[in-house]
Amino acid sequence: MTTFSRRGRRGFTLLELIVTLGTIALLMSILIPAIARARESSRQLECRARLRNLGIAITGFTASSGYLPDGNVLAGPPDGTVVPRSNWIIAILPWMEQQNTYQAIDLGVALDTPQNRTVFQQQLPALLCPSDITGIGGGDLSYVVNGGLAHLGTLQNYRMMIATDHMYRPISLDGQEPLLFPRNDDDRLRRVREQQTGLSLFFPRAMRETDMPISRKNLGPHERTPAGVRDGMSNTLMLAENFRTGRDPYENSVNWGTTSRSCLFFGINPEICKDHLCRVGNVDLRLANGGIARINSGLTMPEGEAPWPNSFHSQGVNVVFADGSARFLSELIDGITYFDLVTPDSNQLKMTAFDH
Repeated sequence: MTTFSRRGRRGFTLLELIVTLGTIALLMSILIPAIARARESSRQLECRARLRNLGIAITGFTASSGYLPDGNVLAGPPDGTVVPRSNWIIAILPWMEQQNTYQAIDLGVALDTPQNRTVFQQQLPALLCPSDITGIGGGDLSYVVNGGLAHLGTLQNYRMMIATDHMYRPISLDGQEPLLFPRNDDDRLRRVREQQTGLSLFFPRAMRETDMPISRKNLGPHERTPAGVRDGMSNTLMLAENFRTGRDPYENSVNWGTTSRSCLFFGINPEICKDHLCRVGNVDLRLANGGIARINSGLTMPEGEAPWPNSFHSQGVNVVFADGSARFLSELIDGITYFDLVTPDSNQLKMTAFDH
């Protein structure tokens, strides 16, 4: 008689199954966030690389022309309304290997003409951070230049002057009233210009076309030269991320071809000057990175309404200094240190309300 030996099959017990599934769940809970962090780290590095490349392009423009590009340019006839004509991105396109794009822009007319709008609706990858989840193409922008605290502009056919912050709210840089003053008030104009120069790295420009055709390079009193960055190129912020700028979903004409300050510049919190009057005893530099305008505080705000550094990176933003070095800036940086990094020329702020 042949004897058959049977070996029974033993399955998983309920306890073993629970332990196995629990172990798998634990491993997944560890691996999935790690993978997500690795992907975000890669996106952040690519974002910083693109920002650094923009800094290199600005450096190339500066080496060729002798000055930093204008933040934006508005131009028009002496007795007429100014129209958008250029910005810092357009100026550096040839140094971004975008010569064809630059040639396609008609700088002899306003930027908002149909021909130019078609160009600006092209999404240039160099202008968009991979971590910018609000970037939906159509000419979006993730990076902005250092505009300091405020800009000096003209009103009433160039007869009157006024300083305004990046949201176009009037501010008195010298603490004097009225905020609107005649252009021929040489003493006050000189004083305000000196403070603006100390506070801002890039400037907007409004000009009469008869004074300076848009195609001609001309070094004016508001243009920044490398020698004018007296606090040091390695100590002055040039570029920063802002994911709340660029293309406005509510206005198709807003993209990287805009001249809107709130979409091209980042700035210091204007609340450092109480009631927008920057006079001695009325300025608190600790608020430079504080209040509604602190770094990363505008992530839930509409596009174009948060002109300060904002990113979806954890705990800070990528920045590029004027010497071309790229770093990660903590969102918790204290206000005075942040103010010092933004302002390029503290010598111009001596004996003013911003001296410290």
